[in-house]
Order: sequence, then structure tokens, then C-alpha cells
Amino acid sequence: MFSKGFKKIKRPRQEIEPQEIFLDKLAQKRERDLGISEKKFELPLSRKILKGFYITFLILIFFLLAKTLQIQIIEGENFSKLAEKNKQRLYLIRPRRGVIYDNSINQLVFNKTSYDLIVDIRDLPHFEKEKLKVISEVSELISDDSLDLEKEIEESEFEIIPIKRNLDHETLILLETKIKDFPGFKIEENTVRNYKDSQIFAHLAGFTGKIGGEELKNLEDYSFTDYIGKQGLEKFYEEILRGEPGKILIEKDALGNKISEEMISQPKSGKSLVLWIDSSLQKKITKELQRNMERVGTKKAAAIALDPNTGGVLALVSLPSFDNNLFQTGSDSKSLGNLLNDPLDPLFNRAISGIGYPIGSTIKPFIASAALQENIISPQKKINCQGLIEVEHEYDPEIIYKYH
Repeated sequence: MFSKGFKKIKRPRQEIEPQEIFLDKLAQKRERDLGISEKKFELPLSRKILKGFYITFLILIFFLLAKTLQIQIIEGENFSKLAEKNKQRLYLIRPRRGVIYDNSINQLVFNKTSYDLIVDIRDLPHFEKEKLKVISEVSELISDDSLDLEKEIEESEFEIIPIKRNLDHETLILLETKIKDFPGFKIEENTVRNYKDSQIFAHLAGFTGKIGGEELKNLEDYSFTDYIGKQGLEKFYEEILRGEPGKILIEKDALGNKISEEMISQPKSGKSLVLWIDSSLQKKITKELQRNMERVGTKKAAAIALDPNTGGVLALVSLPSFDNNLFQTGSDSKSLGNLLNDPLDPLFNRAISGIGYPIGSTIKPFIASAALQENIISPQKKINCQGLIEVEHEYDPEIIYKYH
């Protein structure tokens, strides 16, 4: 019954075009403005609109071509270098630093393994939200303020910077288990110095410290995570003690994933120093100087002992002295601050840098030797010293100056 009813209302099938469903927007507007219906579904675009569209299109094409010209031709070489730099990373492999011995091959300076947390800013997440999340998680692990860490990264002029040096064992273990979740961050093995009898050999050995920005700009094959000689033998023989770093070239894709790794050169360990220094004599002179300083009531003294046959320095003592281990990472910052603010200036090496010291009677044998060599006197010559010297006035012989 129902099917028969549907047959009665069935109409011939007719296709309806999409434009027949709704009136064109322009047609609707025209009908509203004129108040009449033209019974048209579409109206052609006006010449004014077509002209505006054409001009806008030409302007966009012009800017597109101009930007292409700037990127490809004008700044093409710079962008090519930047792209290659981002693609290939040259990393330095730190060499083992040479140590220092006395003349009996007693080791005075040792190397101690240290682990640092560093960040390669180029490998941090590109999206700000993800980057801040990683920085926050790392800050929590190393008990640091995330805002301070974020500021340090943002203001750094170097691509690789140390975040925390000489990690303690607990922090190191925590970081090693999660470091893969922190893109850009990695743990790097480093070496810090351990000075034996530091108070006795401090001015001789000197110390190493974190490399500064100005030093890094003037030196080749150093990174911002390196240590460098700052004073004493460590500074004077820096090039010999340090050795030559190795180089490794790593290629990465746009996402920071490693594609290839090529070893360019192996690191060459630094050479060790064997000094003329006699450790026993150095300790003996230090002890005697301290005893005599207490006796005469002074707080500063210096002494040098030389081998007369070779000129080698057997002992070199400057007092007051200091603990050069304080300059190694992880040391007591309060003690270091007290040292730097000490009015006696213990860092000053009086044995080689002091001025105005009277030479004393030790000069007399040298003058006598010179007089004998020049035949001014003979070995039999006797001089009666009355404890003073008399000098006549240059123009009036009756005036005599007496110097006791």
C-alpha cells in the first residue's frame, strides 16, 4: 500500500547544479540594494575587484621573487655556511694533561678525573615550551634554579657551555640514567689537578682554572669547558703540559640525529715536567723561613736556592703561601674568597716578582771575584774595614761624607 502511494508522488529525476542551490553573494547584495529580484543565481565580478586582485597577486609575486633573490643570491653564501655548520659539528677530544716531578722523580702534581654537565645549545629543542621543560627537569636534578639556568643559556655567546662542573657521585648517577631524555645536555669527562703539599709548592706549580672568554677568543683548539694554566709552571708550560686535543667530526640531520661520525685526529697527551727542585730542600727552607719569621716578627719572606754548577733552581719559597687546590672545581668557595681578600696577598710570588730587596752581604764574593778577574787586586790584598766608607765631595775635598 505504501509503495503504491510513493509511486503516485514520484517525479522525473532532474540533476541540480551546486550554483542553483544558493544565490551568488553579489547577486544577493544587488537584489537588496535595488529591491528587485533579477532571478539570477550569479553575477560577474566587477572590473574594480578583478583589477585589485591582479595588483595584489603581482605584489605577492614580487615580494616572493625578491625574498628568493635575497636568500639564494645576496645571502646565499652565508646561509650555505650556516647550514653546513648545523649539519657538521667539530668536537675536541681533551688530551691527558702532563704531570710534574721533582729532581728525584717524586710526583708533585696529579690528575684527578672529573665529570661535568654541559649543554650544546644547538641541540636544544626548537620549540620554546619543550626547551623550557627540559631546562626545568635538568635544574631539578642538579638542585639549581631553572630561571638562572635559562638565563645563562640565553645570554651565552658560546654554543657549548658547562652547566655544572665536578658532579658529585649521586648527581652523576641520576643524570646518567636520564640524560637521553634531555636533548642538548650531556656528561663529559674532564680532568682537574690535585697538588701534593700544596702550601709548600703553590708558587712553583701554580694552578689551573676555568678558561675565560677572552682567553678562548685568543687561543685555538680550546673549548669553553676546558681548564687552562693560570699561574706558575702550569701557565708557563701550558702548551707542553696540555698536549694536542683530538678532533671528531659528527654529521647530524635537521632534527639533530647523528648521521655519521668521523675521527679526524687522535688526542696526544701532554708532556710531563721534571724539575731541578729538591723537595726535601724546599720543605726545609720553608720550615726555617717560618721559624725565623716568627722570631723577627715579620709576615713576609722569600728564599731561592740555586745549583752553582748548573743554575738550576733547587728551592723557591715565597711566604705567606696558599693552597692551590682551592682553585680546582668543587673546592670550598668560602676559603677561596678569604684567600683572594687576604691583605697579605699570598698569591703574590715574592721570590720572583718582589722588588726593592737589599742584596746583603751575599754580593761581596761576586764583587771580589770580579776584582780579582780584572787584576784590580791580588789574592794577597788586605782591606781594613772600619765599618764605614768615606767619600769626598766632588768639588770640595775638605768635605767628606761618611756612610756606615
